[in-house]
Amino acid sequence: MARKRHDRIVVLVAALAGCTSLSYPRLPVRNAGALSDPPLRLVLSAPPAADAAILSVSLSVERPDSTFWSKAWSQPGAHRDEAEDFEAVERGWFQGVGTYRLEFVLGQNGRTAKASVFVDGNETALEVHAWVDALDERNDALEVGEEESAVPVRPFIALLRIERVLESNGVRLESDWQPAIYGVPRYRIRNEGKTAIFGTGVHGNLFGIVEQLLDGKPVSFLRGGFCGTVAPGRPLEPGESVESIEGFFIGRPRPMPVGKYRYVVRYTLEPMRFQENLPRNELSVQVNTLFEAADEFDTAAPEPPAVDEARACELRGVEADGRLTIAITGREVTAQLHGIEMPSGPSEQWTAELKRRAMRSTAFPRCEVIDAGAVPRVKLLVFGRKSEGGGGWSDLGRTMLVSGLARVAAGEFPERQEYLKAEQDGRRNQE
Repeated sequence: MARKRHDRIVVLVAALAGCTSLSYPRLPVRNAGALSDPPLRLVLSAPPAADAAILSVSLSVERPDSTFWSKAWSQPGAHRDEAEDFEAVERGWFQGVGTYRLEFVLGQNGRTAKASVFVDGNETALEVHAWVDALDERNDALEVGEEESAVPVRPFIALLRIERVLESNGVRLESDWQPAIYGVPRYRIRNEGKTAIFGTGVHGNLFGIVEQLLDGKPVSFLRGGFCGTVAPGRPLEPGESVESIEGFFIGRPRPMPVGKYRYVVRYTLEPMRFQENLPRNELSVQVNTLFEAADEFDTAAPEPPAVDEARACELRGVEADGRLTIAITGREVTAQLHGIEMPSGPSEQWTAELKRRAMRSTAFPRCEVIDAGAVPRVKLLVFGRKSEGGGGWSDLGRTMLVSGLARVAAGEFPERQEYLKAEQDGRRNQE
């Protein structure tokens, strides 16, 4: 049975449509412009089954002048965040430029992990990522499925990663999207520096992450799980640019309510060593310097849907008469699908099939408003998987016609001849 390792970069869970479920490292809570006292952020990742065995953890810092700062936390497993990790942000540890020696201690058995890092106060954060794994009573790493059981476990430190985070130097983000509640951030990242840069996303890609700005402070905003079956990233050389997205979501990403956000891309100046398969009961220590490029954006306040403009939307339901309940630009409206109608009056089977096909979209559908009347007419575009012959946006109305599940609506409209041909194809398919 496959081993399960608890690494924020790669979480070996299960394959879904050929994808390994992943989560990204979240970014720290920061006080903008506070360079003299950068936050020290501890993130502890551990299997849930080890919670009872991890009675306490502590972190101590030896400063360049040989003085110490330290902090201990009891029962960290009882205080997991929405990403199922324990997180703490501390200040007061920094006392000037120099080399700092950090020691992470797994309290109940005294196991320690140590690392040294140079700090000069220009950091946006100093992050300590501790991955704790566990052995069962047979001295084996936990198997998939054992995590929720009552198997006695002995936790151990598998990885300690220290990340010194600095502001970007010579790397610029260019927005290539329209911020919206159901939007998908898309940027162009340009390397205007003098050396190549390397991504810190999945397999070294220059993927980004969304933060929400609350009272001016960036905080984590998890948008969903990601597919790990992606091509390895390559270095971005000086003068080059490449598209940057959050990654490839498994399912639909979490919407971004009206507010202020940041899109952040982290990179390094040398390749990172990713810990996809940690050695059993052995400690790995890494110290990395990361840079981050960021762009702030606002999700637009709700506006009435505009004609002839395809926008991300969410299908909330299908009525018995075939009308759709959709959320678009922050408003929930009842709409009619453009250009098609039921073949023989209201039908629960027809509406169920329409909803099923719409929900198969691997991204938020896009609604193009054709007529913004009392009951708007919309063209619903869905995104299909490549394994299903899709891999791109398709008109759901036309798909229903080709499948023999609808007929062309009365009246004149630009797509009528195309739709009539699709209806004929659908009839032949039924023969």
